[in-house]
Amino acid sequence: PLIIEIEITKETDLEHTGNFLSQVYTENDFVLLNTNYLTDTQLSEEHFSNFVKQMCSKYRCIIQHYFSAENVVEMLNNLKPAGIGIKGTSEIKTGTKAFDEMNELMEVLRQEL
Repeated sequence: PLIIEIEITKETDLEHTGNFLSQVYTENDFVLLNTNYLTDTQLSEEHFSNFVKQMCSKYRCIIQHYFSAENVVEMLNNLKPAGIGIKGTSEIKTGTKAFDEMNELMEVLRQEL
């Protein structure tokens, strides 16, 4: 399978993006919707939220976003992706990342889902 990554920013032409996916997606593929460039508030705006929901209902979507322990369950219940992508925080010193936030997120996901 292919993983088709689409970066969603506030400037993204959502209609063009949807049309592109409808032309290239096959049932074996995944779509990685990278929404790291949107704030939680922007992702909750109707046009972005509706677009992501629509893509998740049509395709096997993985959402890459800076989820927090406070918002992850609500966002997953609202958007209904096939999965999410999470990553560690920025480096606390060269070559060393802090994983405290990721641990909190994983704890919430294990309890709530």
